[in-house]
Amino acid sequence: MNNKGQTSVFYMAFFILMGVVFLGLTYSISSNFRDDSITEISGYISESIFANIEKTAIEIKALENQTSSDEIIAKTTNIPHKLGDREYQIIGDETRIILHASGSNTIYEIHNIYWSEANITGSVNSQNRKLTLTFNTSNNELRIS
Repeated sequence: MNNKGQTSVFYMAFFILMGVVFLGLTYSISSNFRDDSITEISGYISESIFANIEKTAIEIKALENQTSSDEIIAKTTNIPHKLGDREYQIIGDETRIILHASGSNTIYEIHNIYWSEANITGSVNSQNRKLTLTFNTSNNELRIS
């Protein structure tokens, strides 16, 4: 009896199985690399956003020191449309700015603004690609919109 046909089928099944295992390992490694990269890049972008907001707040503080009382000072700055692969929210909470993005790689970062007189309020979504800081000198409110 000749077993050459059965041997060929066995080797073909073995190589198909090895190919599926190789593809599965490749997918898992690339998925982990993608998630790690998104997390790292999102961290750098969020730090850049916080620095940009703080710079704008300092500019408003300098303008507030040069103007008379009971005025409203506003300054608009650009922000990135997405953080990694998703949109995000910037929320003012007294002396803190909260950056929140939900999804598979949730991001929740907090940054303190060291301006003791200002009460930070409001929020903005990244869809607009702009953030406006408005300071009302009569009630010391720094509003994010």
